[in-house]
Amino acid sequence: MTTTYECRIADAFGTPLAIVSNFVSDPRGGGAALGYTLSVGKVGALRLTMPATFDDSLFKLDGRVGVWRSINGRPPKLDGETIFLIRKWEYTTYTTTITAYSANHLRGRRIVDYFAGSSYSSKTTPTAAGNLIKTFVSENMLAGIVGADRQGVETQADISAYLTNQANLGDGATQAMQCAWRNLEDVIQELSDGSTQAGTYLVADIVAPTESTLQLRTYATVRGEDHRASSGQPVILSEEAGSLANCLLVVDRSEEVTFAIAGGSGEKGQRLTRTSLDAARMAESPFNRIEQFGDYSNVSDTTALQNLADAMVRAGRPRIEFSADVVETGSATRGIHYDLGDMVTAAARGQQYDARLDVIEVAVGGGGQFSRSKIRSLT
Repeated sequence: MTTTYECRIADAFGTPLAIVSNFVSDPRGGGAALGYTLSVGKVGALRLTMPATFDDSLFKLDGRVGVWRSINGRPPKLDGETIFLIRKWEYTTYTTTITAYSANHLRGRRIVDYFAGSSYSSKTTPTAAGNLIKTFVSENMLAGIVGADRQGVETQADISAYLTNQANLGDGATQAMQCAWRNLEDVIQELSDGSTQAGTYLVADIVAPTESTLQLRTYATVRGEDHRASSGQPVILSEEAGSLANCLLVVDRSEEVTFAIAGGSGEKGQRLTRTSLDAARMAESPFNRIEQFGDYSNVSDTTALQNLADAMVRAGRPRIEFSADVVETGSATRGIHYDLGDMVTAAARGQQYDARLDVIEVAVGGGGQFSRSKIRSLT
């Protein structure tokens, strides 16, 4: 199995500047070292270390870095459809190291910059969560911005020349949301979690259809493909098959929540509240009623408040995480048989776990590579 990597570096506008493909153990003597994390619906990170002889002026603010991966001589593909944006520089006598964050980082740079109760911050008609996410992105990052109804100047607020919205798909469970002045990333995560809690898995990612374009997309049910044992194209990863090593199964209930109250607008006895609970988990132990309160004083819509209470209970589920070192084999190769965002089946200690492959960590250097994936249970 031969896998090769190259980093393609561009400026913030997508203009190509350099390609790095010589990866070594110690960049001080020439060559590069690379490490990066791909994360579905979250912000991944990349670190690239170059020798001091490299022209570091090519590492520009929000410069784009894409990792292209080729397997057994196949045409290279942009790993995870992910572009990273440079935000940090470290200089030593011998090396320059940059840290870049996946394009999902753009969402966390914005707030819902509209007054409470406005049609831009208060979406009280239950709507498919995927459509709502795209509406909030449009109205706070793209051409849907209405400057007359926002606070402050609108310098560079509209980045639709560089980022587009996928067309509405009507995906995800119906949701409502009130979120004036809140961080846009938090709003996206709550809509995704609320849909998943209601029974339809949903995630939003900013992907790169090409090296110089970005698009926000939503994915219901699965980010990639279904390769579970029950599917027609199963991929079962296990130590016995040689596709996994150093397996670790963690079941963590230390931060569990089984009952949540979302507090909305109003004061004292007149405050609007909605509650949510998971009776099945609560009944597993006489002590497993674990409560949490969420303060959402700017929310006056009951549907939106109920969604927030449901999201808190979902976020407080037991953390069941199966992680392992991925050993690529002829019958189980990432990028051919499975990839980021796919559903797979992992086997460990005589049990099988249907899981999402939602985090991949890669390190490249010295003519070799290390790949570690975190596979999270569907439940």
